[in-house]
Amino acid sequence: MTNPPKPPRRRRRWLRILLAVGALLLVGAVLTLHLQIRKGSCSASLPFAATLRNADVDGLRMRWSISGDPDDRRPTLVMITGLGSGQATWASVLEGLLRHGRVFTYDRLGYCESDAAPPGPRDVVTMADELHGLLETTQIAPPYVLVGHSLGGLVAEAYAARYPDQIAGLVFDDARAADFMLRCLDALGESRCADPWWVAPLLKLAPIQAREFTALQASEAQVRSLEPVSGVPALVLSAGVLRLGDDVLEVWLDSQRGLASRYGAQQITFEGSSHFLHTQDPARFVRLVGAFVDALPAQDGAGAPHGDSEAGRRAAPLQRDRELLEEPLDQP
Repeated sequence: MTNPPKPPRRRRRWLRILLAVGALLLVGAVLTLHLQIRKGSCSASLPFAATLRNADVDGLRMRWSISGDPDDRRPTLVMITGLGSGQATWASVLEGLLRHGRVFTYDRLGYCESDAAPPGPRDVVTMADELHGLLETTQIAPPYVLVGHSLGGLVAEAYAARYPDQIAGLVFDDARAADFMLRCLDALGESRCADPWWVAPLLKLAPIQAREFTALQASEAQVRSLEPVSGVPALVLSAGVLRLGDDVLEVWLDSQRGLASRYGAQQITFEGSSHFLHTQDPARFVRLVGAFVDALPAQDGAGAPHGDSEAGRRAAPLQRDRELLEEPLDQP
């Protein structure tokens, strides 16, 4: 039996070069992914890059930005990111939202150019108090419309419950409801509601996300234990696509309807979009959030509407819902 002919030496050399280049590209991609996961969505090429600045909050640096007319007396939109995202995630909706008020964005501790988070639980009450300290330090006065994406929705709920007089409105951007896991376990069982296999190895690359994720069920329990802010207009925007399966999507949407009921809010599903509504359908996101903000009652002081404050608080969500329902702004 004859041995197969060996490839020419030149071909073997080029093969080694190609393998080496491929290995370098793979290592570079892994390192890039590692840095992106570790620090969140960070970018210098933002519409608000020129306004990025640092604030010292209890001895820790937090990166933030305020965009819009300083003399604008409308409520400031405070954008609260989800797990794994820095303030760059809002880049595609910033310009549109500026037509409806000033926009405040920031990076939580551990993300992007903000300092590392101190030891201790990374639950949503902690994060809400850090945001409160940042807003006080930067002298961005209330009232605020809190816009929370995913985990940021729980932060928004905790903030509104702890500082209700500062809140003019709440917008939930496919936000995690505080009872989602309870609903999932009740409907589908633990095996179906467990984290996907890839979550654990991914979180090993991302210390701050891992800490927030580890505290997630405690954060949900915190929000369930808090008295929700009453009489504040709210809007719930929900994804219509979830890659974890139709059964989990059904539970997710059920929890979204429950979240809307908790605040007497309108709930709108983005049928063709998954979890990042503001990046997947930014035009529709801006239309709906803009219509919601424009329909808010005029504000006196921090967060209360003009006139009889208690009556105004009760009437505001119903009036706002009617106006939104009458406008064809929720169409794709």
